[in-house]
Amino acid sequence: MSKLVVNLFMIKTRLIVNTYTVTTLPLYYVIQKPWKTLAEAKKLRTKTHETINGEVVWSRNNPSLSHAFLQYNTYPEVLKNLKNMYDSNRLMLGKRDVIEDTIEKDSNGNIITIDGKVLRKFVLSDSYKWLTLNEVIERVDNIAKGLIEIGVKKGDKVIIWADTRLEWTLCSLALMKVNATLITLFSTL
Repeated sequence: MSKLVVNLFMIKTRLIVNTYTVTTLPLYYVIQKPWKTLAEAKKLRTKTHETINGEVVWSRNNPSLSHAFLQYNTYPEVLKNLKNMYDSNRLMLGKRDVIEDTIEKDSNGNIITIDGKVLRKFVLSDSYKWLTLNEVIERVDNIAKGLIEIGVKKGDKVIIWADTRLEWTLCSLALMKVNATLITLFSTL
């Protein structure tokens, strides 16, 4: 008896789903134009070049986008020219302060660990502390000068062990400005 009820329920469900599909498919086809989406997805947007050293380099075929950033080849160029594009007092990067940092415990009062790491809970402030475009550029410049002063130069590989946060972003931009290679080690891995 119960098998019969399940089969009847499934037949009814299939009937509803198939009816919905049949009635909405033409509308979807006319409005969404899936053939255009497929054609756009299949377009080749890159081409490969082999350098003298035998390295393979990928580049855009024809940039179809017309964003102002596409005229620059590196992040430092973008950062340098942001002042020309935006107001220097524009809010650019924000962070929230940690109000409370607690160690999570289960119902028995035991510390919860995941893969050997203690589970922590952060309570963050409601409001962000913002850095303006000017402040970001100034901090990146200062960090880049400090990196150069301690001996970091173009092509060096620099490892940063950090959580993803504002300071990491500033350091990564400074390393890009110096033309050093950034390698990030995350504490969560």
